[in-house]
Amino acid sequence: MRNIYYALILSIVVISWMALGQLGSTSEASEAEALELSKTESSQEENASPDALKTKKSSTKEAIRVEVKRQQVQSIAEKLEVSGH
Repeated sequence: MRNIYYALILSIVVISWMALGQLGSTSEASEAEALELSKTESSQEENASPDALKTKKSSTKEAIRVEVKRQQVQSIAEKLEVSGH
């Protein structure tokens, strides 16, 4: 009888954990909206006057610059030779 209680409690914990993961995850649609918004803002900045850019930059947080490097898929043959006595 005790094993049934353990199994029931474990099942409830796992189901709750899975449900919270579904509710708390960021959807792809909201990520796409954020990307579109940033593209729109950058195109507006390109067309804006220098005075307007100074005002906007001073009122918002400064963007963080990152470097991106494209990587290519490579096959790596891992070999481990072991000898012993």
